[in-house]
Amino acid sequence: MRWTRKGFLYLVHRYANECFAREDPPRVQELADRLGVSSSTLRRQTQTYCGVTPSVLLRTLRRRQAQKLLRRTNLSTTTVAYRAAYGSRRTLFRAFRRETGRSPREHERENTAAAQPRRD
Repeated sequence: MRWTRKGFLYLVHRYANECFAREDPPRVQELADRLGVSSSTLRRQTQTYCGVTPSVLLRTLRRRQAQKLLRRTNLSTTTVAYRAAYGSRRTLFRAFRRETGRSPREHERENTAAAQPRRD
């Protein structure tokens, strides 16, 4: 199956958001099944449109969901972990540190400080 880049990304994001609503991690095989393609076709399409593997893309979307929740809400890191489908606070912290080099709270503090107006 062929999609436009925009159409493909829309379907991937829609699937990921459905997973986040269920607090269930997005899975490559489940995404392939949802799109009606084999995992190898999904891999080719993801490489073509995004330049990464499907697992890297889904991991990135999960991290961005956590970052968005940290930035826009006052939720605890435990709640953010569940809503971004990490399953536990510990898993969120490990994944976040591995991917960004910072803890979720460090990220939140840096973004909160950056968003504050400067007082000169």
